[in-house]
Amino acid sequence: MTTAREIVTPDRTRLGTLKAEDAAAALGPAPAADTVGGRGGAHALLTHRVVDDTLLVRLQPRLSIRSRAAATLALEEVVAAYSLPHLVLEAPDIRTPAVLSTVLRTSRACRTRGTVLSVVVPDAPSRALLRDALTAAGRVYGSTGEALVAARRAVEVP
Repeated sequence: MTTAREIVTPDRTRLGTLKAEDAAAALGPAPAADTVGGRGGAHALLTHRVVDDTLLVRLQPRLSIRSRAAATLALEEVVAAYSLPHLVLEAPDIRTPAVLSTVLRTSRACRTRGTVLSVVVPDAPSRALLRDALTAAGRVYGSTGEALVAARRAVEVP
């Protein structure tokens, strides 16, 4: 018997339905008790909040190839729901194929919507890789603070 549950973000944005067995397959093996999600349960693929006129989204570090499509869809839905001019995307480990693919797909979606994308990547080699991959489609920063300041400055410029 298949059960489905509706995916709803913390601010009540509805992201559609996901069958229980599909969710388990997308998330991969359950995390250990001391990792994100704790107690071996399912964890969110991303978290988000609004800071000023900027949507701040953090991809979870355990993003796998199987959960890439769900993360990309969730990101596109959140960006569409808020329709803000700037998206700051925190990507903790860009060197995994799933995270890099999600960031590049999000870049295309932002370009289509006219949303300015800023990606936060903590380590220098990953920032260099991402700068080459994004070319003119997005900005890359080393910290969330830098990205938010740049987004604020862009809003202030007439």
